[in-house]
Amino acid sequence: QSPSTSSGAFLGVQTQAPSSGQQGVPVAAVQSGSAADQAGLKAGDVITAVDSNTVTNPAQLSQDILSHQPGDQVTITYTRNGTSAQVQVKLGNRAPAQTG
Repeated sequence: QSPSTSSGAFLGVQTQAPSSGQQGVPVAAVQSGSAADQAGLKAGDVITAVDSNTVTNPAQLSQDILSHQPGDQVTITYTRNGTSAQVQVKLGNRAPAQTG
């Protein structure tokens, strides 16, 4: 039985694959009103860690977020314009997948 991907902890970012040699996962877009949006993350940021776990690709970022429960507080380490920063994020609840 595979775990459900339609519910669970939710950060609220769309990511893209890192370019060759790049550290972290680039944020392509931030969902308005999401946990990431409320924490001040922006498109163009590069997420490098969740809590103390280094993130190297989008699948790993998803796994790290989904290992938590909605409402959990995590520390996101990210780089913006070459400057590393950390922000506390209270994870939201992933809504059931909508169709149409």
